[in-house]
Amino acid sequence: MKSSRNETCRGCSDARRGSDRGPVPPIEPRGAALGALAVVTSDGVEVTQAIQNMNHDVPLVAGKRTVVRVYLSATAPAPLLVEGLLQARRKPHGHWHFIRSAGPALIDPADNAQLRVKRENESKSLNFLLPEALCAEGSLEVALLLVWQTPPVTFLIPPLNALRTVPFVAAAKLRVRILGVRYQFGSPATSAEPSPLDYTLIQSWLGRAYPVAQVLWSQAVVNGPLPWPFDASQINAFVRGIRMSDVAGGVDARTHYFGLVSDASGANFMRGLASGIPVTPDPSTVASGPTGSNTWGWDLDGSYGDWYTGHELGHTFGRFHAEFCGAAGGAPYPFVNGQLSNADGAFAGFDTGDPAHGLPMRALPGTVWHDVMTYCSSQWLSSFTYTGIRDRLLQEEALPAGAMLPARARGRTMSRSGAIHVVATVNLTKASGYLQHVTAYETAPAGASVLAASRARRSSTGPTLSLRVYGRGPVPQEFPAAFIQDACKDPGDDVTGTVDALLPAAKDGSRLELVLNGHVIDTYEAGARAQAVRDIRSAPAARRTARQTRSGPTAADAGAVLQWQAATPVRRARARAAAAPPAVRYTVQVSADDGATWQTAGFGLTEPQVTIDRRLFENAQTVRVRVVANDGFRSVTTEKTMAVKDL
Repeated sequence: MKSSRNETCRGCSDARRGSDRGPVPPIEPRGAALGALAVVTSDGVEVTQAIQNMNHDVPLVAGKRTVVRVYLSATAPAPLLVEGLLQARRKPHGHWHFIRSAGPALIDPADNAQLRVKRENESKSLNFLLPEALCAEGSLEVALLLVWQTPPVTFLIPPLNALRTVPFVAAAKLRVRILGVRYQFGSPATSAEPSPLDYTLIQSWLGRAYPVAQVLWSQAVVNGPLPWPFDASQINAFVRGIRMSDVAGGVDARTHYFGLVSDASGANFMRGLASGIPVTPDPSTVASGPTGSNTWGWDLDGSYGDWYTGHELGHTFGRFHAEFCGAAGGAPYPFVNGQLSNADGAFAGFDTGDPAHGLPMRALPGTVWHDVMTYCSSQWLSSFTYTGIRDRLLQEEALPAGAMLPARARGRTMSRSGAIHVVATVNLTKASGYLQHVTAYETAPAGASVLAASRARRSSTGPTLSLRVYGRGPVPQEFPAAFIQDACKDPGDDVTGTVDALLPAAKDGSRLELVLNGHVIDTYEAGARAQAVRDIRSAPAARRTARQTRSGPTAADAGAVLQWQAATPVRRARARAAAAPPAVRYTVQVSADDGATWQTAGFGLTEPQVTIDRRLFENAQTVRVRVVANDGFRSVTTEKTMAVKDL
């Protein structure tokens, strides 16, 4: 038999006393005093996770931290401070849960029936944090059960219409890997890398602001490819190289990669860029950006890396700029001035907070806060961006975890053996480019597709890019390549972008050319033939301590330093006339699960040494490490099992 609300309440005193904020005051007889109490009425109930309107047009993501906000008015001669008890259940047959408000709400008679005023101030609503068990996919019913004034404790008559039923929809996971880029700058050289707070706040912000219930988070610090100065296009090329190495090692191909660069207390600001804005689901699109303690006039939590990373990652989910406050190269946006809402304030942001890191619940007025894809201050996700990212995440969830994505360029075939991964940066305005990374793989990633050789044809509508590979014969193979244009560019900036391509294995290859509109703009030539390294070992403790002392105290001090003996070159391939050929480069990977997956600890290394972020060891007692020697056309892998305590 279905119980009435009051009958259910009489049986739930134990549940009410179970609140984290202490027991609900005991119910006392109200008798004749009841007539003197204020009459409380409801202005509405809102269920929000990050952004919402009162029609609940923004889908509620199953499993995401959720707050019920109840807006009240009262007939009283002066403001009241009240608390409340909410009852909630899964429909149609769930049992009732009883939830105490997260804190008191101020009911000011001057605000009676002014719903917008209350939505834009977290202290003017009763806020109830729902238990995770109530936020599963399906329907939820909530209703305000009790209201009391404090101090003194006086029960008020709760409104009868403070209730709502809302649906929760399926959630997708956000898979993200943050690569903290360690680099050298100044004289004498000083090391810079992101702080622990930067990573903490990025992970928290993505979980609170993005339309996800779960952030599948991983992070590692890696030595960057260059000393300062450098730009984000170079870091993106580096991140693309590491991502390919990780995916070849079994990391989920749906993971989004981001390069995080410290601004060294404001000394070295690297403007962020996304390496493309994919129109179809493509987690291989990478981005990078800066982080530091600058407040930008509004961000006071100690690191701006959170929303800045959220902006650049937004591009990797196909989101264009909202063209406000100087952002260009965008797409139509539904709200004025880049705001979360038009002048009616219909949409309001709400940060559900993160108590573990001292971040409280906050109401974010829709006409004050701006979409994260603008260049404006006070950034959050609008309903437009929130639902757009959720849609793309659901599409990516359907992609295979272990296969590469369909190519942007035509003429791809499945690789049955090895492959050559080429990442180049291109400046169309200056007709220049640079082959940043040329990496041979003995075995291509599972399901990987490679470019098929064909003659590049000049385009009448855009640039024609290709890659030429020279082997033993006089005639090279030519592979048309796609141009991936950088995002986050200002009007008047050079048109820049990336080539990211897999070519068929060419173990007899000696030269690779980057060709733009029929002209060679850069050349890579193999140097010493790659050979297996020897004597993989941990660096001596004394040398490791001395090196850490020179570079200063950083988060990398706990890193494990690995060394190896490089092989002696046996021959040199044809070289550039004016320069020595590049040395063999090394990739170092670590497996904490006995070789099931491999994560990259160092990439593009020219010296036989690497500092490994100990996070990669997870909780393993022993790990497998491998050093891959690479000359661009051939690679040789050497593995060793090592005890973590010895590293």
